[in-house]
Amino acid sequence: MTAQTGRAPTAGRGLAGVRTLDDVRLPRSARVLARFDWNTPLAGGLVADASRVEATLPTLIRLRDLEAEVTVATHLGYPGGRPDGRLKVQTLLGPLVHPVFPGVRIAENVRFFPGEEANDPAFAASLAEGHDIFLNDAFSCAHRPHASVVGLPALLPSLAGPLFVREVRALEPWLSPSSAPTGLLLGGAKLGDKFRLLSILADRTDVVTVGGLAALPFLVAVGRVEDDDRVDPRFIKAAATLLGRDGAIHLPTDVRVRAADGDVAVRTGRLRPGDRYLDVGPDTCERFAKMLSRCARILWNGPLGHYEQPPFHIGTAGLAAALDSHLGKVTVGGGDTCAALRRTGLLSRTAHASTGGGAMLSLLADGDLVGLAALRRSSHHWPK
Repeated sequence: MTAQTGRAPTAGRGLAGVRTLDDVRLPRSARVLARFDWNTPLAGGLVADASRVEATLPTLIRLRDLEAEVTVATHLGYPGGRPDGRLKVQTLLGPLVHPVFPGVRIAENVRFFPGEEANDPAFAASLAEGHDIFLNDAFSCAHRPHASVVGLPALLPSLAGPLFVREVRALEPWLSPSSAPTGLLLGGAKLGDKFRLLSILADRTDVVTVGGLAALPFLVAVGRVEDDDRVDPRFIKAAATLLGRDGAIHLPTDVRVRAADGDVAVRTGRLRPGDRYLDVGPDTCERFAKMLSRCARILWNGPLGHYEQPPFHIGTAGLAAALDSHLGKVTVGGGDTCAALRRTGLLSRTAHASTGGGAMLSLLADGDLVGLAALRRSSHHWPK
């Protein structure tokens, strides 16, 4: 069964060269294999947060309206290439989907199979069997060279789904320099990802502010914090190098710590022996907000403190509140950042919220994703 294609996009970065549901006319009863990210948090053997499933419902509705026969492929957890009864997709997620979409098939957890993460062509072929079209609506997985991300487009005519398209379009303005002032707010704990992004964006961003654990190597490098066991010395060296480049990187001027006696305190200047930096302070929130509010657009990746543990949520919440009317210029990236802002009730006021933190960082740092490149290469499967 062959879909009829409309415009053929030209190759390039971002979505250029990638077909979407708007570019093709699916034949009736087209057999579509849809890759979603239903990697939902679990508690007590049950789904604790179904928001990732709910986010894909508009895509399922659209495919149903097109009279497509849909199979969903997703991963859940990290079973290490082996079946795990606690992570069975049909058992955990089927009851959420089948009452509304009884005709949708749900394939077993793709990470039960070693061929998924190994990008085994034979495993990709087993997924593709019996399907006419592949639709990738899992932007958050598009940086992973796995069979269900890059292997399937090599076998089937492939499309980017609506969620995928929305994510990339929200980030495309960040792929090239802007004439309007831009701001970067970096926090969180995944230092490798943060330094990779900083090394790329710092030179083309007007205001760079760093908090959270991401600020710790910089605070050590400038002598405000003694060596901390949470920081690899390589990141301290990298921080010193970045601080020596042209363009200011703004660091916290006051921080919230758990002191050696267990009390919570706000410190300025050099931290005392035994202090453990866990959040930014109120003056930092006010200063960061004042600088960022002058920007035409702002990228926020990473919480500013240990937001799951009060009172170290105050920095993230305080900065969000201080930005106030400027939140409409903010693109939020990363699951922890979204979760922290959701707790404040302000996430819905931002311009865009992406839970695909790793994919977002890879796209911004590299200008492309292996999943996007695979969708472009799939163009030869479509009729001319």
